[in-house]
Amino acid sequence: MGPIGECQSGGVGNLIWIKAMLQKIADRAPAMFEVVLRRRGRTRWQWQVCDRAGKVIMDGFEDSRAAAKYRGERALFLLLLTVGRVTS
Repeated sequence: MGPIGECQSGGVGNLIWIKAMLQKIADRAPAMFEVVLRRRGRTRWQWQVCDRAGKVIMDGFEDSRAAAKYRGERALFLLLLTVGRVTS
């Protein structure tokens, strides 16, 4: 029976099947990154590039928020250049 037939039949087995399909979709999902800015003291700003799980990939400190924003976004851009597209 195909995936649609299994999904329509109902029951606990379908819940397991749906979870497995969602996990496959999540595994093939593109990498997600974000830039985080945090104030550290009166004149210091920390920037971080984090992945989907919150793991810090790159970070640094700057003297102004604008500089930290620029450096964080620049690091994100360079990271995206190196990651490329993952195919499965």
